[in-house]
Amino acid sequence: MRYMPKYHAKWIEYFQNGVLEFADIDDALEQGKSPKGYISRHYFKNNQMYREIDISLKHDYCDPANVIHEFCHQLNLSGQGDTYNRYLFSEMISIYFETLMFRFMEEKGYDSKEISKAQTFRIKNLLPASSNASDNFIFLRDFLLFGSVSDQSFLDSRKYGMLTFESLDGYRYIAQKKFFSLEQDDVGVLQSNEFFEPNREVNAFYAFRYVLGTAISYYAISSMSDISPNKILAFNDCIYRGENMIDSLKVLHLNMDDEIVQKILNGLEQEFIRHKSNLEREDNLKK
Repeated sequence: MRYMPKYHAKWIEYFQNGVLEFADIDDALEQGKSPKGYISRHYFKNNQMYREIDISLKHDYCDPANVIHEFCHQLNLSGQGDTYNRYLFSEMISIYFETLMFRFMEEKGYDSKEISKAQTFRIKNLLPASSNASDNFIFLRDFLLFGSVSDQSFLDSRKYGMLTFESLDGYRYIAQKKFFSLEQDDVGVLQSNEFFEPNREVNAFYAFRYVLGTAISYYAISSMSDISPNKILAFNDCIYRGENMIDSLKVLHLNMDDEIVQKILNGLEQEFIRHKSNLEREDNLKK
């Protein structure tokens, strides 16, 4: 239990000092306010870093899971800027403990079908997140290889047999949605460092980290794995310190070899099957 006391102390601290704040979605709507949703952030004032975790309560099974999810994000906000590993894997930490909370509620006897319904958003998010990530990686590749995101970049990628969109019109359409300053009749040429700024529309890793985070966390929590929550916290410490990604993944029994993808996919599939079984179980009992 080496890691638990440190994280438990943070949990108590954030409750006591007001970092963790709750609001009621219905109350906010009645007052004509926009609910804050679920967010973990930090900011600086007079050279002092302040932390905030805002949770808008919906009074369903998502609430406890969202509290844990955002708490884990706060643990990774150092105030010193993101390292590559922390940015890429922080969602995995949050999704793992969010899923563990859903499991905990099931073990306490709460309605497994309703809990699985609450968890469905995470699984449904995989397809659009995967699609968004693949689009962004194509644009990132074109930018790095050809120096621009343009009609010519599309033609060059086709010329060299690279994975790309099915048509120039499709390439233009998606590019114009992501880079809305471009002209309607042409993708134009994107040669600005703004492409690498971490905004959600064009950052190739923003959507990908949800795909990666869900896949690895479901692998880690599946019965195929003997990974304990303490090992996840050990992995969290590795990425917080910016340690080598290959060495960090070994904490999760993942080696960068030919078997890594299959191991993750097997765990992901097992969680899907378990989720589907929960959704169908009570329906079958009523028949």
